[in-house]
Amino acid sequence: MSGGLEQGPGPGALPDPDKVVIPDDPSALEADTWAWMAEQKRLGRPVPWLGPGRSTPWRLAGRIGPMIFGALLLVAFLGSLATTVRPATPTALSPDPVASTQVSDGDVGGLLPRAIVEVDGATKSSPDLRPAVLVLVPAEGADPDLLDSLHLQAQAYRLPMGLVGPPERQATLIQASDGIAAGTTPVVIDPASAIADSLGLPAKADPAIVVVGRDGRIHEVVVNPSPGIQLQSVLSRAASGADPV
Repeated sequence: MSGGLEQGPGPGALPDPDKVVIPDDPSALEADTWAWMAEQKRLGRPVPWLGPGRSTPWRLAGRIGPMIFGALLLVAFLGSLATTVRPATPTALSPDPVASTQVSDGDVGGLLPRAIVEVDGATKSSPDLRPAVLVLVPAEGADPDLLDSLHLQAQAYRLPMGLVGPPERQATLIQASDGIAAGTTPVVIDPASAIADSLGLPAKADPAIVVVGRDGRIHEVVVNPSPGIQLQSVLSRAASGADPV
């Protein structure tokens, strides 16, 4: 029978589990741990997991260990995330040999007229532009929605896109290019306006689209296109190397 004050557990008895409190921060046990270690030392009992100059165990396993492990996990996660979300830049299609055709230059099935052009400052021959989606930009510029739509469609078929105009429109072409995917669309300067002339477009022309296949043949010419124009079937044929229709 018990009475008066309750007695604590006898020597060697386990504490009442209902009265054991586990702190959220293991370092709160530091004083108790050092007291226990001193008691073990006084009794001549070894503490095998600690030696001279070592810290208390929770500082290795409870603080520094998880922090280092967590930092490594964070670095690995960010690295994998950057690889996952980084947009893949499609590789442009390689050109085929220039086709031999009896169709007049500038017509569907024919070639671009041979002319010397400048692509972002580099001198090239017009056949070197193949394959491509060329947009002839008038003096007043082109509809940004049209350019964005054409850029996305061309990119889907790995066809490069270029903005074409005479030297006096260079500023307009650069401004239009800067508005498309951070300026990744090349500016093509046609000093003699040979491409526009071959299409029969006057000097003050409406915007026009010229789809050039891998062998240099023209697949489509669209003058004054609407912003919502869809050219997937034409672009697919141009990219595959099929004959123009």
